[in-house]
Amino acid sequence: MLDLIQEFEAITSLPDDMKLYVLRHLKEEHYFKKRYLLKAGQICRDLYFVRKGSIRGYFAYRGENRTMRFAHENELCLVPESFLKQVPSRETLQAIDDCIVYVLSYEGVQNICRLFPKFHAILNHYFTELFLEANNCLYMFRSLDGFHRFKWLADHYPAVIKTYPLKITSSYVGLSSASVGRFIRRDTGQSAMRFKKPSEA
Repeated sequence: MLDLIQEFEAITSLPDDMKLYVLRHLKEEHYFKKRYLLKAGQICRDLYFVRKGSIRGYFAYRGENRTMRFAHENELCLVPESFLKQVPSRETLQAIDDCIVYVLSYEGVQNICRLFPKFHAILNHYFTELFLEANNCLYMFRSLDGFHRFKWLADHYPAVIKTYPLKITSSYVGLSSASVGRFIRRDTGQSAMRFKKPSEA
């Protein structure tokens, strides 16, 4: 878990006693693909620092799962409202593929901040990134049509388009799988005619 400490030190310098204290509160957890880190209705009691793999947060709406957020390698994952207020989550956190995360509990965060106020700068760094991502998503949904929401996702998070299941990708931008599939073909300059035999053209 020293790699995470090094990541923290890239944000701000840490005294040795603070490093040791943080390390004592961190734990490493492994989640297989499709396993749940948190289910809707549970309280988000942990911060998840993703070291390998990726996680999505989603909520159920009219029988469908709507993807709310992604967390990739070297990013922080949580349900902000549930963690900060310690109230039941409206979201589920699920591993998209096999994941390794470093976990820091809510209680651990409170203790670290109480003894080492400098840790607030580290939290502020990660929470600012989450805020900016949420603001970008709000812009996407408020100002862009379906195709340009897809284009925004392809430009900002190309790995999501290339590697995640179509159903997950489409639910993130509020479109059907068929629409996203069509946009992918349109964006790459492909057409159905290319895949027809000469006799069918």
